Amino acid sequence: MQKRVLSKAKPVLIKNTKERMINLNFPQSIKIADLGCASGQNTFLTMSEIVNTINLSCQQWNQKPPEIDCCLNDLPNNDFNTTF
Repeated sequence: MQKRVLSKAKPVLIKNTKERMINLNFPQSIKIADLGCASGQNTFLTMSEIVNTINLSCQQWNQKPPEIDCCLNDLPNNDFNTTF
């Protein structure tokens, strides 16, 4: 079910990511936080979509891609070791 919701939100996510990169004038570094991301298989779906969109936007605008820092956060009892 989470995967279906993410796929429906994908166009908005891509549009907002592209707009943010342009509005920030293609920064040298950017931080992305997924608060409440869980620790299962879907954890990286949103993050990877954002990172891919940033890299594609930089290619389109002939800009150097930024250093990207991805932060994941959820309940203390979630095991991120299994995610990685």
